Amino acid sequence: MKFNAKKGKLVTLFAKAYFGFSLTVLGCVLLVFWASDRYYDHMLLTPDMDAAAEDVHMISREYEKVNCFRYFGKNGGFAVFDPEGSLLYRDEKNFPYLLDIDEVLCVPDYDDFSFINSYELDVAQSGGEYLVVKTIYRENSDETETKQMLLDQDYHVISGPLQKNKMQYTAREYSILTGSFPEDAELLRHTMPDGRILVAAAKKWHVDDYTTVSRRANMIYWVLLPVSLLLITFFILFLNKRVKNPLIQLSAAINRMAAGGAADAHVGMVNGPYEMQAIARNFDRMADQLAESEAERRRLDADKQKLLTDISHDLKTPITVICGYTRAIADGKVPQDKLAVYLQLIDDKAEELNDLLNSFYEYNKVNHPEFRVQPVVADVCEFLREYLAKRYDEINLAGFALRISIPEKMILCAIDQPMMTRALNNIIYNAMQYNALGTVMGIKIVETEERNKPNTIAIRLADNGVGIAPERRARIFEPFVTGTDSRGSEGSGLGLAITKKIIEAHGGTITLLDKPSPGFSTEFEILLPAVL
Repeated sequence: MKFNAKKGKLVTLFAKAYFGFSLTVLGCVLLVFWASDRYYDHMLLTPDMDAAAEDVHMISREYEKVNCFRYFGKNGGFAVFDPEGSLLYRDEKNFPYLLDIDEVLCVPDYDDFSFINSYELDVAQSGGEYLVVKTIYRENSDETETKQMLLDQDYHVISGPLQKNKMQYTAREYSILTGSFPEDAELLRHTMPDGRILVAAAKKWHVDDYTTVSRRANMIYWVLLPVSLLLITFFILFLNKRVKNPLIQLSAAINRMAAGGAADAHVGMVNGPYEMQAIARNFDRMADQLAESEAERRRLDADKQKLLTDISHDLKTPITVICGYTRAIADGKVPQDKLAVYLQLIDDKAEELNDLLNSFYEYNKVNHPEFRVQPVVADVCEFLREYLAKRYDEINLAGFALRISIPEKMILCAIDQPMMTRALNNIIYNAMQYNALGTVMGIKIVETEERNKPNTIAIRLADNGVGIAPERRARIFEPFVTGTDSRGSEGSGLGLAITKKIIEAHGGTITLLDKPSPGFSTEFEILLPAVL
């Protein structure tokens, strides 16, 4: 590609662009004034409860998407209650306060245009311990209304109750009402049109805070303005060097990459204009991504090779047995009275081979990028009862016992029942395959209240068998990993890997618990999103 450029030194070209640069800097100066004003306004932002209540995410109850800073200022948070006072949502990071309905009603009403002062009194003179004065400002008027409430030392209302039928306060309710709780935030209450109660926590501003913000806003004027002027003065002198050097570094890095060394093709630290620094950072990021891609390709190749090796190993044994016994029968080396035994062994190994191939197919299916479950909302308790009813006799006849705990209630969950059945089968059949006869298997549903995890349903599957080797626990959901080398007949090691993929496709998680329930040595927990 051929570039057209004016003749002369680079500094001359920059000098000719001085006028345009000056206009740019002038725009930057104006931007500084605007930014300082915006900084001041945003730092001292007062809560706007009306705008927050009208936010589309607040209306649609997508509370986590609400922009807290926009409506409640720096470090502001909020909680939402239903008309009966039940908590619907709480921003745990910026609203760490747990409030009951009585405490919520003590929060100052945003729409009340009032201010509350509290005073500690001399009981002998006043007859009370605390005096609460509420000053109400008339909207669009200079007129005010004052209400007073007198309380004793136990926060009983002596006279002038501010809240209807509220004659007793707790210490915390009193602190909320008078604004002393919390110490670092201001609580405000707003009732939305649908009856939901919005309680916001905004930063409580002190005189020192206003002073600090004002000082920082002024610093923008007195620091950035001289910097802008210096940039104009030294633009022509320094820009030549600061452009050429990064270009040289970038050119050298490109040559190294062309030679095949992406890992060593970094530009590194660039002392130049921001644009050049950005180009250098993007180039280095590209080099890192290329190096990571190459490393990932090598890892995938290694994983693929390991997968092929594991598959070959698992297929080799049954194929070898089938071929050996078949050759012996074909060569007439098997006595007639042993023929049925040999044929049964061939059939058993063929069945084992078929199971392995089915496992490989299922594993490849759930790991395909286009794999999707087809969930339907159903009662997970009823689904689990029907599942266990179909397998109860099979499990008992095999010599294992069941301990079932399923609540007599409806708990809705979106599940793909065939896929979920496959996931549960893998866990239960593993327990039957690798444990001794008489092993007790436990299956239960843990309600969300007990788990303290709202909007989830927990299914636990446990057994009191030999357990899982400690060195294998962290890798138990990886393909071709079994619990131990000494737990009976070997499987493919794909069952739990398939189960994990199925559960994750439902938006859930499966975990091998570090501390199983009492009486059990192994316990898996499946967490699925519940449908409210």
